[in-house]
Amino acid sequence: MLERAMGHLRSGRPGEAEGLFRQVLLSEPNHPVALHLLGVLSHQSGRSEAGLALIKRALEVQPGYVAAINNLGNVYRDLGRLEEALANYRRALAIQPDHVPCHGNMGLVLQSLGRLDEAIASYRKAVALAPGAAGLHGNLAAALKARGLLAEAIASYSEAIALEPGSAPAHNSLGIALQKSGRVGEAAASYRRALAIEPRFAEAHRNLGNALELLGDLAGAEASYRRALEIKPALAGAAGSLGSVLLAQGKLEEGLRLEERGFGMVRFDAERGVGIQGGGSGAAH
Repeated sequence: MLERAMGHLRSGRPGEAEGLFRQVLLSEPNHPVALHLLGVLSHQSGRSEAGLALIKRALEVQPGYVAAINNLGNVYRDLGRLEEALANYRRALAIQPDHVPCHGNMGLVLQSLGRLDEAIASYRKAVALAPGAAGLHGNLAAALKARGLLAEAIASYSEAIALEPGSAPAHNSLGIALQKSGRVGEAAASYRRALAIEPRFAEAHRNLGNALELLGDLAGAEASYRRALEIKPALAGAAGSLGSVLLAQGKLEEGLRLEERGFGMVRFDAERGVGIQGGGSGAAH
């Protein structure tokens, strides 16, 4: 019965799996695998406290159950209880130092806490253990970018893309790192590759617009910003950036309206020109 439950779980049928795990527990109330996986399913269906209790019961039965300790950490992470999540990842790694998911999950939590150097170290350990995991390279790259280590971030994003060329988010993220490094033409090419894979990727349209604006292609930037707003009308930065491009092309009425919508209050002074109060930035992000 446990194997049938696991088969349902692997095939994306959590309801059937949950029913079978419960049947296992009727005959074996302390079965650690059934307790653990029923706990995970409970959390995923919004019953997180019940999930925590079930996973903890599994660990009372089998204290060294690393997968359960890792998932206990994941539940705490999802609940925002980050220090408890870290404690469980460390507990798992003390038992199994080469457990790749724990290193990766620890990196995510440390990054959320702003402890970027520690997060980078955790991601590097995960990547060393699983060099073929594109997602780990991407997570490392994101932490490196946040730390301002752009050359290393670009290298890691490039590795992620080499492993998974069809990832539109990876191409977009590489573009952002390239743009932050001043390599705007290469950034535009990366955004275009992202859009070739995922044509309705609103953020990539916005970022391409920003790059084209920096390159002086105002008509191209306008088209990209308009496409971003068609797909996602409330997209941060796109309306104000489109307004700026329209103003630069002399399209004052629509430009002023969009800048005010996107960036805040716009005022016009005959001598000083357009001024903006409040609002955000149209930079790639």
